[in-house]
Amino acid sequence: MATISQKNLQQIGKVAVARVVQPEDEVTFVTGSGLVLRLRVADITVSGRSTRGVHLMDIGKDDSVASLARIRPDEAAEAEEPAAQPVNSPTLR
Repeated sequence: MATISQKNLQQIGKVAVARVVQPEDEVTFVTGSGLVLRLRVADITVSGRSTRGVHLMDIGKDDSVASLARIRPDEAAEAEEPAAQPVNSPTLR
């Protein structure tokens, strides 16, 4: 169980979202205003338990994180593959 110190929340802000991820994963953040950030987990700095966390995204004062998605490597590869054309269908140009 993780413990979050309440004494510094006004200075650093609340934890927006948390997920269990692997170094080979990617994550995608989406804000309420539609700002999207996708990055590799391996590029995120690892911090110790007693630190204030890692700042990943600048958002406006009236905005918030609406969603966080973990993207596994096999899912990322599938998303990048072009859609297959039906065998008997002419290719649209």
